[in-house]
Amino acid sequence: MKRLFIIILSIILVSLAIPVFATSTGGTSAQFLKIPIGPRPESMGGAFTGLADDGSALFWNPAGTGQFEKAHMIAGYIGYVAKIKYEYFAAGFPIGDYYRLGIGLGALNSPPMLVTTFETLDIDGNIINNIYGTAGDEFNASSNLFILNLSRKFRYGDRDLFYVGGNLKYVRESLADYKAFTLAYDLGILFKVTESFRLGLSLQNLGGELKFISEKEQLPQAFRFGLSYFFVNNELNRLVAASDIVKYIDEDIKVGIGGEYTFRDLFVLRLGYNNADLGSMTAGLGVIIKFIKTRRVKGVVKRTEMVRVGINYAFVDYGDFGQTHRYSVGFRF
Repeated sequence: MKRLFIIILSIILVSLAIPVFATSTGGTSAQFLKIPIGPRPESMGGAFTGLADDGSALFWNPAGTGQFEKAHMIAGYIGYVAKIKYEYFAAGFPIGDYYRLGIGLGALNSPPMLVTTFETLDIDGNIINNIYGTAGDEFNASSNLFILNLSRKFRYGDRDLFYVGGNLKYVRESLADYKAFTLAYDLGILFKVTESFRLGLSLQNLGGELKFISEKEQLPQAFRFGLSYFFVNNELNRLVAASDIVKYIDEDIKVGIGGEYTFRDLFVLRLGYNNADLGSMTAGLGVIIKFIKTRRVKGVVKRTEMVRVGINYAFVDYGDFGQTHRYSVGFRF
């Protein structure tokens, strides 16, 4: 019965993804939703849909938070091209034996930009006038995201079989005096095939449109399929490889692969590749700091991990557009 339920759920998700594979006849709005969140997934080539086991999970696969046995949090910063900054926060925590609740925030801000039209420049390119006011007028652009996540794990005996989850999204964009907002949703499923092997499916940015002035544009709907495999997973070494296939409605199919090696649960090295037009090679580092409580019970010393802090960095080279750096701090407690 459980196997039949898994098959039916997978078919439903794939059926919902069919429109994403159609060619879009127009543009899409809210392009900031495509920015990879978290230096850990980014340094693994954006291959995280089939892993999704840290605080950034709800940005990649909303089912991933179903794996959380403790509270997870992440806060990060992206120094993007053209001095664009993206800041984000996410948290997920258990609300019972089976359910998990998560929230996520994202804010993208660009530096002030000069208002320019054909009327504002003379033949030599000097600013002479401005249809909105005096010469030198500036405007700002920003994008904001709020996510409410709910996931559930399904068990058989003492083993987790799979996780399902969904996000409700509030998306807002601002350009000078114009503002637009919409609601959208994500759906995801993550199969724990074995202790070492996982498969994930995620549909993102469904159902929403943004309207500036008079024109409506849909969000960049996406279908993600990913897998991960732990070659080694013990106290001394952990080695996991992952791969993702991603299709945005307004882009060709992208493929990402990556790996992560953890030594003594303290130091982490990551490497990845994706076939995006820019930023194909990715790499990153991580450090894990653990706060341990030691107590003696009937003559036996017991050590309990109270808080785990993960500090992560990723580097992506965008060629002529420059290098970008990602930083994050994550907590598990």
